Amino acid sequence: MKSIVLAESLQEVQNVDFSAATTALERLQKLQLPTKKTEEYRYFDIEKYLSKAYTYIKPEKQPIEEGSFVEIVNGIVVRAPKDLEIVYAKERKIDDAHFDALYYLGHLLSPEVIEIRCKNDTKIKILHRYTQANALIAYRVVVTTAPNIAVSISESFIGCDANESLVLYGCDVHLQRDARFEFIKDETLVTGIYTPIHSHFIELQEQSSANFFSFDFGN
Repeated sequence: MKSIVLAESLQEVQNVDFSAATTALERLQKLQLPTKKTEEYRYFDIEKYLSKAYTYIKPEKQPIEEGSFVEIVNGIVVRAPKDLEIVYAKERKIDDAHFDALYYLGHLLSPEVIEIRCKNDTKIKILHRYTQANALIAYRVVVTTAPNIAVSISESFIGCDANESLVLYGCDVHLQRDARFEFIKDETLVTGIYTPIHSHFIELQEQSSANFFSFDFGN
């Protein structure tokens, strides 16, 4: 594990090798990392987090145990239902017009994404768990669907041991024609534990629909 400062991290992402990386890097260089003057972060002290040194947690895959829900620990899937198709994929489709530079940085810091392939109507519970203190934890989840199915994902988060860590996470959801998607996020934060920055992208095809519900608590 090595130390990384996000404000100095462009050099870290020069050698990524998925096909959309060039677009992500060009967009990141165009947008530049956000500052206190960036409209989307005007009420959030983003510079404080970008200028801090973190221990970079490089994901290391491990066997996935069978369970009733998906559990992701520090960006790695450790548990999932047997009938749910989950793979790690280097290639991914990204939004080429996202407003947030940290969306692109999150992709560039994720050599592989966690891809969940939904082929039938399904309800998925995902527990995100963070256990490393003073760490940079960066990972992406990709959700793809078959046409004309209904998918519901509910997320919860635990990170009491991840003191002063920064989490760059988000979902890229690609819906086929007539697919219905519901995304429910439930997160409670306490001062001193991890700081999350979530950046999502939902791609709709003809007559598909998506609803996003976010319940955020804490101080």
